[in-house]
Amino acid sequence: MILDRFWAKVARSGPKACWLWRAGKTRGGYGQFYDGTRTVYAHRFAYEFLVGPIPAGLTIDHLCRNRSCVNPAHLEPVTPGLNVLRGQGVTAMNLRKTMCPGGHRYDYTKPNGGRGCRRCEIAKYRADTEKYGRYQAQWYQENKEHVKRYKAAWYLANKARMTDVNA
Repeated sequence: MILDRFWAKVARSGPKACWLWRAGKTRGGYGQFYDGTRTVYAHRFAYEFLVGPIPAGLTIDHLCRNRSCVNPAHLEPVTPGLNVLRGQGVTAMNLRKTMCPGGHRYDYTKPNGGRGCRRCEIAKYRADTEKYGRYQAQWYQENKEHVKRYKAAWYLANKARMTDVNA
């Protein structure tokens, strides 16, 4: 009875093609099915019925990348982390990158766990220090008189202390 209801909601088009779920779906596109006691994901129900129980701690990955597919040949139990990395999310896409935006290979791991390119990091450091040096020189030129007055005032305020040290 439950199996008849389940298979009536599946469009099978061959053993190698996706078996599409035609009934209710989540916002994410996963099929949902009421198994008589609770609502379950259709792909998990199909896998457990046709293959066997899903091992503890594992989740089902759609190898075909079609979330409404219930063909057990397209489903594989994997760890949640591997499932995320196989996906199309930002984390997975960034992990698949092997080259930095400058076109060099990522060649080290940063303290925060990210990857980096030494050549670009060195170039960025040099540019930043050069920029800071130019900024510092420009500031000094614009404030030269103020700096001279400050140094003179400091010298007068500390003159007695400086002569005691030198004596």
